[in-house]
Amino acid sequence: MFDANKVLGSLLGGQEGKAAAKGAFGGSMAGGLAGTVLGNVLTGKGGKKLGKRAMQVGGLAVVGGVAYAAWRHYNNRDASGRPQPANAEEALTPPPAESGYLPPTAYSSSGTTTQPVAQLPAPDPQQNDLSLLLLRAMISAAKADGQIDSDEQRRIFERLGEAELDAEARAFLFDELGKPLDLEALVRGVERPEVAVEVYAASLLAIEVDSPAERGYLQMLSGRLGLEDGLAKQIEAEVAAVKAAG
Repeated sequence: MFDANKVLGSLLGGQEGKAAAKGAFGGSMAGGLAGTVLGNVLTGKGGKKLGKRAMQVGGLAVVGGVAYAAWRHYNNRDASGRPQPANAEEALTPPPAESGYLPPTAYSSSGTTTQPVAQLPAPDPQQNDLSLLLLRAMISAAKADGQIDSDEQRRIFERLGEAELDAEARAFLFDELGKPLDLEALVRGVERPEVAVEVYAASLLAIEVDSPAERGYLQMLSGRLGLEDGLAKQIEAEVAAVKAAG
């Protein structure tokens, strides 16, 4: 099994990801998947700090941090009932070990502190399963404004084959890119409330929400995940803050 956490980190940023994306998409295609999860995200529209953190602690820790910050800010309301404002620095801090937003295997203990591990010597099943789900969430969100045509898909596949991914990772992405959008299949993989928050956060990180189809998809996703409207809005605010961070 390929290291899905590593692939997730590549999609969320980093210099290698940016270089691969420029080679793959460099202005030759507009809209569709080329302009979202394998275009905008990799070429830096996710924010420089997002990309740096993804390379430092891994993609799973980044998504978990954004999700945990949204949950914590939403639940720590002031006297008037308003949640705490979104904060990019807090959102880019990996969640604590006891939060439930990362598998226990994602942490290593050193003295009295517990820090997330960016990458294990071999893919860990718990981390890999969650990373695969989040990758599927990102790709599904990228398909929300319509399926790409066969010619565009062929060009994406050709260019993606040149990216610095092993054969198994490329095969997974090729397969997911070629599948029709299936919201129900995605939601069936969500087993805990924390994961629901992470799936919604990953979906938002993958796209720039600028079409009615994307907004409609996110509304359906939020509903199927069972997210409160206020929590969904808080996740959106956290993701916007992270993307805007220089």
